Formats: sequence, C-alpha cells, structure tokens
Amino acid sequence: MDRRPTLGNILVAFTVVAVLAACGSSKTTSPTITAHVRIVNASSSTSSLNATSTGSQSLSSGLSFQNTNATATCGTVNSGSQTINFTSGTSTTNIGSVTYNFLPGQNYTIVYYGTNNAVVYPETFTAPATGNMALRFINATGSAGDIYLTTPTGPISGAPTVQNLAAGSVSGFNSSSAPGGIFVSTYPTANTRVRLFNVGATTGNPRADFTIGSMGANRVGTVVLTPAPSGGSTTGFLVNSCAS
Repeated sequence: MDRRPTLGNILVAFTVVAVLAACGSSKTTSPTITAHVRIVNASSSTSSLNATSTGSQSLSSGLSFQNTNATATCGTVNSGSQTINFTSGTSTTNIGSVTYNFLPGQNYTIVYYGTNNAVVYPETFTAPATGNMALRFINATGSAGDIYLTTPTGPISGAPTVQNLAAGSVSGFNSSSAPGGIFVSTYPTANTRVRLFNVGATTGNPRADFTIGSMGANRVGTVVLTPAPSGGSTTGFLVNSCAS
C-alpha cells in the first residue's frame, strides 16, 4: 500500500495545527472582564456595611465604620454598567446604591457616605518618586475645611495643602481630567500628619487630626477624614490603592 502523504492529507494536518494554535493562544489573550474595587465605610451611623454588585457579587460584608476590619485585598466586579447596592448588618433593606460603568482592569474606590449617598472614584495616578507619596483627600465630615499635611510635629503655617474642601468631596476633582480626584505625588513621606480646620482657621483644635501609618508598596493612598466614632477619637483613616 502506498503510504506517501497526499496533498489533501497535508492540508488537513496544517488545518488541525492552525486550529490548535488558535485555541491555545486564546487562553493567553483573553480580555480582562473585571475591575477591582475597594469599599469604604465613611458613615459614622453605619457600623456593619454590606455591598453587593449586579449579580449578587459580594464586595464587602459587615464592614465597620472607618474600615477598621477591612481586608487587605480589593474585590472584583464585572466590567460594564453595574449597580452597587448597600445594606446594613443582617437587614435586607437597601440603604443606598450607585450605578457606574466600570472599565475592565481598572481600579476604583467606592465611598459610602451615608443613606442614599455613595460615590465611585476611579484610581488614576503617577507612581511617586523615591521619598515621596501620592495622596488624595476625602472630606467625609459634615462641612468644608482646610487640610494641612505636615510632619508629626510640624506647625500650621502658610497656605493649606488643600483649601476649602467641601463635605463629601475629593481633592482635585475634575469631571473630565480627574473624575476620581488628583493623587499628588510630591508629598514627602515624612509628612504624615493630616489636620482639618474650619475654612480660614489655623489655631485651636482641628476638627480632624490623623497620622498616616504604613502605606502600600507603591506609596499611593486616599486619606478619608471623618467624625470620630461613638466613644472613640479617631478622625481619619488611610485607604490604600487597589494597585498597591
């Protein structure tokens, strides 16, 4: 019997190889279909915050005020238009929701300020140079204020680091170029004390006084200033970037 390969056999073999190669490559080039999100509980009246996205993806469960029990890792949400729903404790009553178009592979911080008040902030930043850190500030107190960032014992002098930041706002917000606020990367890592005063004030007790502790490896984070919890004195906390 003649076992020499025919033209038809050769074409079939090449077709099989091409199909297998295509199947193999599809596994390595599959597009990212999720985004990374971190839930932030900035509501002093909500002690146990739950967050779920469309399709009942759990993003937080029993999250304490000021994120004192938050996990180190961020959650994931399907890309595209998604609605994040919030409940408290064991109750199934909705206490707020926010709808947003999440981009695949991108990072987001979602701040819950209170009933029916939640905002999604994209994370867009330039990696800080050695010796510097990139920060943005969120005012989750009840009124506007001036923010000063100093060394732990540094005086309050000169212009505020962030001037007249409104309640429920992020520093450097611009709806087109910086919808998540601006992470300024020129702050020296030695400047770890954050104080919030009434607009125009520089003396007396600050409304918030918080010292930044350890940051993520990329030295990028969001400082959230809040009222003190019931029976406590902490008036701020740091939220690391999902990219840390």
